[in-house]
Amino acid sequence: MPFPNMLLNCRKFLGSPDYLKTQRGLTEFICRDCSFYKEGEDEDIACGGFYLIKLLLDKELVSVEEIVNAVRSDLSGA
Repeated sequence: MPFPNMLLNCRKFLGSPDYLKTQRGLTEFICRDCSFYKEGEDEDIACGGFYLIKLLLDKELVSVEEIVNAVRSDLSGA
């Protein structure tokens, strides 16, 4: 699955760690590329994937940089 929003905005996400501590920032980072995401509709309702990624980020088990790098390497076939 490509993640065009994540890759297009990766500098914003990597350079603004406080933004990703907000609901809006997390939604933009995690949800915007999902085919189930509809902007302006039920944005307060999150799926299990959202909560899992949020938990991993909150517990610092994974970083935004690691997620972005994993997406990049998956797309490049590395």
